[in-house]
Amino acid sequence: MGHQFGADVFPMVHHSVGVILDYNEYQLSEQRFVNRFLDLKYRFNWVSKRMDFGLQWNNILNTKTHEQVFVQEALTSVTTFALRPSQVLASVRFTFGN
Repeated sequence: MGHQFGADVFPMVHHSVGVILDYNEYQLSEQRFVNRFLDLKYRFNWVSKRMDFGLQWNNILNTKTHEQVFVQEALTSVTTFALRPSQVLASVRFTFGN
């Protein structure tokens, strides 16, 4: 079972705030695997200077691992991925020339 949600809100002209939620749940016999992710992003577009500024907070819940369960007729496998810790990224985008 999985749920995904993403939304962008524009509270003012040239500003946007976005949220991304991801929830996955797997059940294997008595064992339950739950993955929760939450990301947040902010973006400002400075039109007169032709620049975009961004701030993004990834893995807000600081989820350590992502686990997937595949159940087939002859094979059941569990795959575990180690994830990066929570991080904040800043970005500047600009255009050269006219």
